[in-house]
Amino acid sequence: VTSLNIHDESLPAKAMKDALKVYMNSEQFKPVHTISKDQLSNLFIAKGDRKGKVDLAKLGVCTADSVYSNDFSPENAISDNSSTYWKPLNDSPGHWWCIDLKAVYTIREIEIELLSKGTYYYNVSVSEDNHKFQMLISKTISTNKSLIISDEVNTSARYLKITYGDVSKGVEVGHRRVRIF
Repeated sequence: VTSLNIHDESLPAKAMKDALKVYMNSEQFKPVHTISKDQLSNLFIAKGDRKGKVDLAKLGVCTADSVYSNDFSPENAISDNSSTYWKPLNDSPGHWWCIDLKAVYTIREIEIELLSKGTYYYNVSVSEDNHKFQMLISKTISTNKSLIISDEVNTSARYLKITYGDVSKGVEVGHRRVRIF
């Protein structure tokens, strides 16, 4: 397989095209005559969480302005290990986390699982070149009901950066998980 020859423009066909594009651009892709169901399923969310959606973050490489210690690496935010997370050096405003998706993709939803209950002010910016970022989301949110925040968007980007502003007293800056669909 070297290209996609799918002409159907329905939502399921577009989802399949996006999934195949992600797979073909991943390090897991090994050109073969057929692609097994297991190979494709590596890119889909397990346990029916978001059936049919591809988590683009799984393809990414993460960086951050700082880490609290080596145990709190930026890569933790895209791992499947729910006991790990990214945490910056301290809880001061201005800390950022960034992911390089290695190619430009259409992004429809961003999900962030935060570390503690409280009030967060955060920005999400996107870029195609890692130099000029465009603000996509800027909001204050209370996580008293759920630590998972989800924003629907409609953009294309290679880089996605989350920057934290002020937080309420006792709130930890950082996140356990980031998913990009």
